[in-house]
Amino acid sequence: DDRTAADRFRDAARLFDHVYWWEAHEELEALWRAAGRSTEEGRFLQGLIHASAAYLHRARGDDPRPQAGKALVRLSAFAGKRRGVDGPRFRRDFERTILDPRRPPARLDLVPAAGPEDNPRRTRPRSSE
Repeated sequence: DDRTAADRFRDAARLFDHVYWWEAHEELEALWRAAGRSTEEGRFLQGLIHASAAYLHRARGDDPRPQAGKALVRLSAFAGKRRGVDGPRFRRDFERTILDPRRPPARLDLVPAAGPEDNPRRTRPRSSE
């Protein structure tokens, strides 16, 4: 694989934001192994891996709480932005959504959405009438 770590992370974020949980998990895990499991980067990636696994469990109708708990522990250490992810916002959104399958999942939001319909948090610009 000739992609840089930054390219791989962007790909993982796109997969995560488009609810390809398993594929995002796989990309993040490759980055985690390369970063070193006990490094700060490794712990951050591991938090995202657990978040992806928790959403995968939720989608399958399984209990997401074990994986969600691991994700929240890892992600709580990141107070600012890392690799373009707003850590506190993502953690807050993840915590609010993971146990309620009716709520849309948290997003990493690295890549601008194609349009408002792709991201419910974005609104259409007001027309200048």
